[in-house]
Amino acid sequence: MLASQRVRKQIESSALGALGDVVAANQRPASPQADAFNAYLNSDPQSRPQHAADSPERRLAAELIAADSRTNSMDPVRTERAQEYVAHAVVFDAGAEAGRAPGRPSQAPAAAAGPVGVPVTAGKAGVQGDKGRTPSIG
Repeated sequence: MLASQRVRKQIESSALGALGDVVAANQRPASPQADAFNAYLNSDPQSRPQHAADSPERRLAAELIAADSRTNSMDPVRTERAQEYVAHAVVFDAGAEAGRAPGRPSQAPAAAAGPVGVPVTAGKAGVQGDKGRTPSIG
């Protein structure tokens, strides 16, 4: 399967999954599926990602919410939060899927190395290392 097809499928899956969370929060607020959207609603607004109203992910979210009879009658503030939630899910999951596309460099080695400037030390399991030593080359 082509990488672009995988990313499209991931976008569809993420958008519908996030919409399901919104529907659950509207119809069954105490259900486990509603927890993610409820937590998003209760989070600090400054910690939420901001997606422009005319961005593709936000337009997709708006279309999904408007087309679903279980969500299209929400109050304007909740509708806006639902659009943000769905848009964030789409961007996050599609980006992760695109990063796994064949032929693209993996980010795993860089992430495993830790923050820049922090020495990376490795050793055998069960062997005490000298914490004062840094790796040497040569």
